[in-house]
Amino acid sequence: MTGVGLTLPQLGPHVTREAVRGFCESAEELGFTSLWVQEHLLYALRPKAPYAARPGMPVPEAYKRTMAATELLTAAAAWTETPLIGTGILVGGYHRPVELAQRLAAIDILSNGRLIAGLSVGWSQDEHEQMDVEFRTRGRRMDELVQALKACWGPDPVHFEGEFFTIKDVLVSP
Repeated sequence: MTGVGLTLPQLGPHVTREAVRGFCESAEELGFTSLWVQEHLLYALRPKAPYAARPGMPVPEAYKRTMAATELLTAAAAWTETPLIGTGILVGGYHRPVELAQRLAAIDILSNGRLIAGLSVGWSQDEHEQMDVEFRTRGRRMDELVQALKACWGPDPVHFEGEFFTIKDVLVSP
C-alpha cells in the first residue's frame, strides 16, 4: 500500500477534542492513508540532554503540552474507518510488556486491524528518569521489551524471564 500519512495534532495548546476529531475526519475524507502519533511524557525545564540528542538544540516549545499517544490513537481508531493508525514511536523505556501488549492489542482490535506500532529507545534522559529507567540501559531494555511483547502476543500461558522483565505463567490474551 502506498500513500501519504499525516501526524495527528498532538503538541501544543491548540489540541482539543474538536481539533483532533475534525483532523481525523478530514484526513480520511481527503484520502490520506495513515495517521501517526509520537510519545513524550513531560517537558523538562532544565533538560539533561539536548532535543533529539542534537547538541545545542532546545526542546521545541510545543512539547510543553503533549496529548498521550495510545489514548490519541484510540480516538483516531474510533473516528475513522480506513486510514492505518500508528506510532511514529512509542518509547520502550516508558512501558512494561504486559501493559503495552494489552494497550496495543486493544487499539488494533478497535481499529479493525489498522494499527502499526513503532518503538524506539528514545532520547530524553529526563523522561527515562521519571519512569525509573536507567538511561544507559535503554537499548538492552528495548531489545528485551520486543521479545516480551512477542511472548505476550503469542500463545497463553505466557512465561518470559529476562534482565528487565519477568512474566510468569499468566494468561494475557490481549
